[in-house]
Amino acid sequence: FVPTIARRQGSPNNPYLNRAASGYHTTIDPRDLARRLMACRSQLAGEWCEQLRILATGEPHERLAEEALLLGLSARAAMRSLLRGLKPLPSRRGMHAFLEARLPEITRDYPRL
Repeated sequence: FVPTIARRQGSPNNPYLNRAASGYHTTIDPRDLARRLMACRSQLAGEWCEQLRILATGEPHERLAEEALLLGLSARAAMRSLLRGLKPLPSRRGMHAFLEARLPEITRDYPRL
């Protein structure tokens, strides 16, 4: 059952108004829903890959629709990769702790997914 918003008419305390839930029944086809979700994911992946290629060049470009989101995701991914590389190195323990503590601060200006 999928509820719909019914327009309320009359006084909320009117005992003569029908207060039955409004909505409709529908059947969900999991296979079709999964196919449509995967198609959406594929389309987004293609668009984002192209936008990331543009951002990676560093060249001036028109503002991209998801530019801030993609910059934030790539900044977080780069920081996590750097931290993973520093963690096993005893000589870089201090740098690892410093960067790990400041990761939220460094990436706070970017939107999250």
